[in-house]
Amino acid sequence: MLVSGSFLIEKFRGKGGWTYIKVPLKIQLSNLPFGMIRVSGSVDQIAFKGKHLMPFGGGNLFLPIPKPLLLKLKKEVGQTVSIELFEDKIPTEIPSELIDCLSDIPGKLERYLALSDAEKKRWITYIFESKKEETKAERIIKLINSLA
Repeated sequence: MLVSGSFLIEKFRGKGGWTYIKVPLKIQLSNLPFGMIRVSGSVDQIAFKGKHLMPFGGGNLFLPIPKPLLLKLKKEVGQTVSIELFEDKIPTEIPSELIDCLSDIPGKLERYLALSDAEKKRWITYIFESKKEETKAERIIKLINSLA
């Protein structure tokens, strides 16, 4: 778990300013652009997946709160919410579920393993950055079809 606790809902000034929760994490765990960290978790026990903590300044991060979630929470700027955040990690090694899929078709695992390290990493990132299991499955099929 990255963080758990009660935090204030805030809003950036100006028209169209984002509503957010400032998270006092002074860590840099990400290779994502701009130092974002992909997370899942809950806000007042409403679960979410695949959101990004973004740099705030001073080493802190913030979690943007989209309007539909704010409405669901029945909360406004200035009120507190309870959050739990977990880092969503994209695997750096070939996950067992991908090994199983490639092993089901003769020769596919061997062809995958023969790819360059950079190409294997691109495929793993492409497959496992998807938010939906259906999309992940479609991307695994693309990989299998590309391993002619």
